[in-house]
Amino acid sequence: MAIDFPDSPTVGDQYTTNGKTYQWDGTVWGVYGTFSRDFTASDTAPLNVADGHIWYRSDQSQTLIRYDGTWVEVGSAGGFDSSSTSFPSSLDSATGFAAVEALQAKVGVDGSAVTTSIDYQLNTGYRYHSTVYFTSSGTFTKASYPWLRAIRVRLVGAGGGSGATTATLNATGDSSTAGGGGGGAYAESFINDIASLASSVTVTVGTGVSQSAGGSSSFGSGEAYEVSAGGGGAGQVGVSLTTPFTREGGDRGVTGTGDLVIPGQSGGNGVILVAASQGYAGLGGASHLSGTPVQRVNGGLNGDDGENYGGGATSPLAINQSGARSSGTTGGDGIVIVELFA
Repeated sequence: MAIDFPDSPTVGDQYTTNGKTYQWDGTVWGVYGTFSRDFTASDTAPLNVADGHIWYRSDQSQTLIRYDGTWVEVGSAGGFDSSSTSFPSSLDSATGFAAVEALQAKVGVDGSAVTTSIDYQLNTGYRYHSTVYFTSSGTFTKASYPWLRAIRVRLVGAGGGSGATTATLNATGDSSTAGGGGGGAYAESFINDIASLASSVTVTVGTGVSQSAGGSSSFGSGEAYEVSAGGGGAGQVGVSLTTPFTREGGDRGVTGTGDLVIPGQSGGNGVILVAASQGYAGLGGASHLSGTPVQRVNGGLNGDDGENYGGGATSPLAINQSGARSSGTTGGDGIVIVELFA
């Protein structure tokens, strides 16, 4: 049945017929009431409406619902206009449907259309994904992780090698030892400017060498985002004497580049206290990522290679020996650890 609306209405005028009230919004007569089925189709927002009112905004092809005193988009064929809508701050039994529909409109059914407010919530933190370990030199390839948003690089330089005992002990009663190698330095950085990383980043893992300083480890050497840590120093070479003596341990690794740099531990001194019966090997220095070596006391003991990762080598020790003895021992290799964040 056709409705005979008043002629020449003014905005806000209401007209009631057949138990339903209509209101003039300047363009059309819209249903006025408090039920969610009340509906208006127009280019401009209807006035004096209650929560639950549905408005089809014809110029934007948007469907909106009145919620908590504002218009919330619940479906769109022509895109989302963030300036004209807002998302409800809470859900309850009375308005849950509107809030869920609004959330779907904001994020999209497939999650593809994230708005500024929700995008902000999703991107203010980083989610740990996995870790890549380099125990030998290689390349970090950025394209292998297309979702990558940040990395934390942790690395340690190699430990220093110990000194060797003298090549030949002259006679029974001679004793010899040497200095232990120093522990490698540790460094780490958190890098969230992934765009600045080269497509292939050079990764160098320091190696331990007998009677020599440990090699440095690095990620992106020479780049603005470089993370690097130096190796430990070598222990002093031994002598063969029948009197007490000391051989100095290697220097700790101290050089490094990164947000945080932690020096290694200096190598221990090799000491002969009583030439024919008592002495100590030069203990290898620890790194931030190595174990603690075991002290060698008194005679007839070969040295120990450094603990992985970055531990200094412990020197050999000969008490009351004759003949050839051990060469120096090798410092522990370094490592480069890359933690990946989405």
